[in-house]
Amino acid sequence: MRLALAGTGSLAQDLLLAVQQTEDVEVTAIYHHSPDPDAARELAERYGIREVYSDYSRMVRMAKADFVYIALVNDAHFEYAKEALEHGLNVIVEKPMCPTAKEVKLLADMAWERELFLFEAVTTLHTQNYRSLRDMVKQLGSIRMVLCNFSQRSSRYDRYWSGLVAPAFSPEHFGGALHDINVYNINFVVDLFGAPDDVGYYANLGYNGIDLSGTVILQYPYFHAVCTGAKDSTSPGYLIVQGDKGYVKLDGTPNSAPKLEMNISGRSGVFRLNRYEHRMIHELLDFDETWRQRNLTRAKYWLETSIAVADTIERAAASAGLVYGVQTDSSLEEKTAGQAQDEGLSAFASADKPGQDTYDADDPEAGYDDADEMKTGHGADDLEQDREGSGIFVGYFDDDKAGDDSQEDADGDKSPEDEDYQDIERFPFEDDYSGTGAGADTDDFLDIEEL
Repeated sequence: MRLALAGTGSLAQDLLLAVQQTEDVEVTAIYHHSPDPDAARELAERYGIREVYSDYSRMVRMAKADFVYIALVNDAHFEYAKEALEHGLNVIVEKPMCPTAKEVKLLADMAWERELFLFEAVTTLHTQNYRSLRDMVKQLGSIRMVLCNFSQRSSRYDRYWSGLVAPAFSPEHFGGALHDINVYNINFVVDLFGAPDDVGYYANLGYNGIDLSGTVILQYPYFHAVCTGAKDSTSPGYLIVQGDKGYVKLDGTPNSAPKLEMNISGRSGVFRLNRYEHRMIHELLDFDETWRQRNLTRAKYWLETSIAVADTIERAAASAGLVYGVQTDSSLEEKTAGQAQDEGLSAFASADKPGQDTYDADDPEAGYDDADEMKTGHGADDLEQDREGSGIFVGYFDDDKAGDDSQEDADGDKSPEDEDYQDIERFPFEDDYSGTGAGADTDDFLDIEEL
């Protein structure tokens, strides 16, 4: 799988480290937005990338690539993905795929109409630990609670309080804890259980109205999921599903999910099943396999998840009154500046202009997502109005565009059935049910010795 990489920041560099450790994936081109091409040229030399572009349109027209990988700030995702699809390239977009569900749905429709693949890079969902957890959840009995925490103090947090607002803390760029951190928790829950019935978000806001941290409550028919994400503080991460027969837990930073714990009907175990230390390798190999096999069933399932997650995030933002894509009211800055002084935040109090953005506001590479600072190593006109508020856009995948899952792959072979995704149904919630749902007999439990 040949990638043309859009971006040169820390996330793009992390991707290059992952690609370096795979045999079937390579980066053949890189695009940089900055007027200074030195960073892109240095990366190209270090990782053997043959082509460097300062013109994105030229790259999508000329690069020898199967996919464009978009590693830019959140508000740039839609336009860059749309242009790549229009030029017949498959696309991988960093999470969140787009700021609105309407945009995700439009990209999904474009991809399906052109028989192209569109993937959202959410590392958690592609780890072996998560896949084993999916099987274990079926043995938990009636689900009673889901608890998720991803709290990681941003390396840009102190600079934010001094008045330097990176895109990761900017409402104009759809930054904040919900889009950057809590998106992993929400993907975990929605991938397991589908879209929630109701959504509420209780956010701690900064001086410019961005959510520095907060808790999302997802309401399902028989349980609630509590998802906490923070960019202003740090605590141990976890993803837990508990039922009346036990619990399963992904322990550690949710975007890498390094350890799996279980205790079900008196049986317990701790497992480290991820095959690779670098968290991005799992998803790259998943995407490569899905594309090579032309596994449309799996691709459709992932897209439906992306649409449902985007809608859930919009509903959460709306419930908290968050506003994106517009300049923040200066009165809010002034009010919060006084509060900050009262609380003894001297760095913020001494700033010349609270909230002044000294990053290049037009640079889609400026200020990468904090959740992905791991120590491991041109849109439709009608969307502009949609982005200026926190309206909800519900999108559902159009089955008429799904195509024939038995299309021939690049080698002329029929695409094999995928038991993990064929006619998949997310886990049910009723107290009484049987079969392969969450209430299946414990005799069917995954053989621990085989793990």
